[in-house]
Amino acid sequence: MGLEENIDAEDIQTSLRKKRRKELFARTVGIGSFLTVLTHMESPVVQELLQRHLPFSRALDPILLPYHQESLFLSAAIGGLLYGTTSMAQRLAFNPLRPSNWKCIQQGFMSMLRGFSSRLFDKPEFRNLEDEKIFITKCLHAATDPLAQRDYQIQLHLIDEHYEQALQKTLPLMKAYAASRPPRNLVEQFQLTLTQLVEFYLCGKTEREAHYLVAGAIRNLAAGHFQRSKTYFTKALQLAPTNIPLHSLGGYFLEMHRDHVAQYQAPAKRELLTTEAQHHWQKTVELLLADPKTASRFRRLGNSRNEVVVVSGEGIVQSSFVFKRSPDKEHLEKEYTLTRKLDAIFEGSDTVVQALAFLSKDDLYYCILKRIAGISFVERFLTGDSATTLDQVLPFLAQFHDRLRTQSDKLPEDLLKRRDYGKFLQETYVKRMHLPPSPALTKALDYLNQQLDAQQRQPIHGDLHPENILASTNQFTIIDPEHMGIASPYLDLAAFLEHDALGLSAGTRERSLQTYYDASETRRGSFEQVRLAYLQGVLFRMLQVRAALERQVYSTSLEHQQQLQQHYEHRALETIRDMGMLDKGIKDQGLESLLLTH
Repeated sequence: MGLEENIDAEDIQTSLRKKRRKELFARTVGIGSFLTVLTHMESPVVQELLQRHLPFSRALDPILLPYHQESLFLSAAIGGLLYGTTSMAQRLAFNPLRPSNWKCIQQGFMSMLRGFSSRLFDKPEFRNLEDEKIFITKCLHAATDPLAQRDYQIQLHLIDEHYEQALQKTLPLMKAYAASRPPRNLVEQFQLTLTQLVEFYLCGKTEREAHYLVAGAIRNLAAGHFQRSKTYFTKALQLAPTNIPLHSLGGYFLEMHRDHVAQYQAPAKRELLTTEAQHHWQKTVELLLADPKTASRFRRLGNSRNEVVVVSGEGIVQSSFVFKRSPDKEHLEKEYTLTRKLDAIFEGSDTVVQALAFLSKDDLYYCILKRIAGISFVERFLTGDSATTLDQVLPFLAQFHDRLRTQSDKLPEDLLKRRDYGKFLQETYVKRMHLPPSPALTKALDYLNQQLDAQQRQPIHGDLHPENILASTNQFTIIDPEHMGIASPYLDLAAFLEHDALGLSAGTRERSLQTYYDASETRRGSFEQVRLAYLQGVLFRMLQVRAALERQVYSTSLEHQQQLQQHYEHRALETIRDMGMLDKGIKDQGLESLLLTH
């Protein structure tokens, strides 16, 4: 079986059958031969032997972390010794071993003692993690067992201290174990319990040791031991009671367990998991507010109604946990609900953020999100290869709109307002810009409203400017869907391509529109028709931004907002000219009157 991104219950059963067959050999040889393999990794047969001894690999794992090497090896040796002895006694009761096997076991335990002595007392000055990664990578490629494959992937992440990626790799395993419900191995449970006691005794002093316990939690989760994994996480949090990134990762762990195995749990159990996760996030928010440095970082970004603080890094998580707060419950809860629906539509990918929790604290409401720790698209565009970055993001935006269109039935209709173009133009734009009434203005407003209403509608982001797109090495993520609605997708595209921070030329904008058009699964007419519809969306977007600037909702200086007003007025005039070149009748509609102010 090849390496699978998703593991199901059938894979679990297949792996367990393989595991039971391997135990017949592993128990007769004893734990010592496996430790011998660990002390002689250069052996050409190491990959095959490691697979044969798979039942012990999850328990020992002394190569996982560069911390507490002696402690980990000691706990593994004690636990493995008892496991091997108990396994031998069990086998002797039914089928006594031949003397040749006794000799093999004796040699194995002697090898174990020699290996243990060399590892414990001949301390190297450093450990070559790259060699360990190469070794585990070879094991990964050689493995045929789906559980072993995923286990090696998790080990690679743990060596790099990428705990969050390792946790994500365990999620399919967690779901598969919940679905298959394999019988408990009492001998293995005894060995794991003893290992846990030793590890907790040896690793209970410093916050740095909390990292080691997090790794232990993830290893146990990958083996289907959720309660044991939660115990490790709890112990880690006790060692780091004020570490907000670690508490955020713990909350993510609880949320993912609830969401991935809820369908296999009784209602009372699901309710307990929900309450437990909510209580954990409540404590995390209290920690965040108790830290003056973190609490002071809450601030509004752009024209958002919410205050935001981002928690990331510090050797615990690679993504970012975003804490949003607002006194407006309805608005923030809408964003939380929409984000959860979008995450389901995009199947947990990084296309959108993950909504983890919604709660209240001291008359304020908090929405907790998880997203990639990327930079804004503007920063990526300005500091990298701008042409390549633009070519990469436009197909991504086309696919984003295609998915929203084809799965619009999964979004709550009551939260997605149908954009009323005429109402905005008449009641918002005209009043804020103090436009003098005239027949020409009325004609221009009616024409633009009719043209926009004729365009096909679908769910859109509603404020898809470049700052609302995050870029990492190989992916993009769309954030802040608080303005989602039902409208033309060209409003989103206009918000992106026409943003002043990008400063795209007319030729670049047209090529970008062509790239978006080519990448879309369902093309709406010819490219010329799409271009005209896009320009109509651009003009509407220019009026939206001008109205917002007039209200001074952007968190920039007054002088900068005046400069932006001039910029978008100039772009609106250019757009009207370009529309006239595509449709001669537009010149008679008096669209310039939309820009005439007192």
